Order: sequence, then C-alpha cells, then structure tokens
Amino acid sequence: MPTPQELTKALEAALEAGRDKWPTGLCRRLWDFLSEVAENRRRSPQHTTRWFHLVGFCLRPVSAILDKFRVEQLWKMMHAVRKDPASGRPLPPQPDGGADAWIMWRGSRAG
Repeated sequence: MPTPQELTKALEAALEAGRDKWPTGLCRRLWDFLSEVAENRRRSPQHTTRWFHLVGFCLRPVSAILDKFRVEQLWKMMHAVRKDPASGRPLPPQPDGGADAWIMWRGSRAG
C-alpha cells in the first residue's frame, strides 16, 4: 500500500495517465471513493493533506452534473459533529487541514 505521499503517483501509474489527463467522470468516481473513506483522513497529518489535495483536484472545476450536491456533501462532512464510537458523546472539534483545507475549497469552489 502506498504512503500518503506516494498515493497520487500510484494512482497515476495504475490509471496509466497523469492526473492532468484524468477525465471529469473519473475524477467524480474518485470523489465518491474519497467521500466514503473521509474519516481515514484523520489517521495522520500526511493522510489529511493527501485527502484534501485529492478531493480538491477531483471536484474541480465544479461544472458537472451533481457537482453542487457533491460540494454540499463535502461541506456537511467537514462540519459534522464527530462522536466517540464507544460512548456516542460528541468529541471536541478539531482543526482540520489548515492551509490544505483552504486549497481544497479553492479547487472545488462552485463558480
């Protein structure tokens, strides 16, 4: 399994195309997967950074069918109250991503 730093290169190799050649439909399917594994972004700061970078890339530009919905999903995901799995109690909010989060939003902004 590639490290977070190696993930984009591994995807490019598996897809036999640099990310600048990925069609919009593929990017949106990658977004679907990234949204499913969103909680895994918290495994480490490197996972968080890579997740934000890939999400921002996969949702740019916001122009395809359902993109507004995808961005709304992302917004809800980013602002959802996290709960302790054992007790169900809300966890304290954590800063999530810093500059990487702003870069993601810039890449996925609705036009």
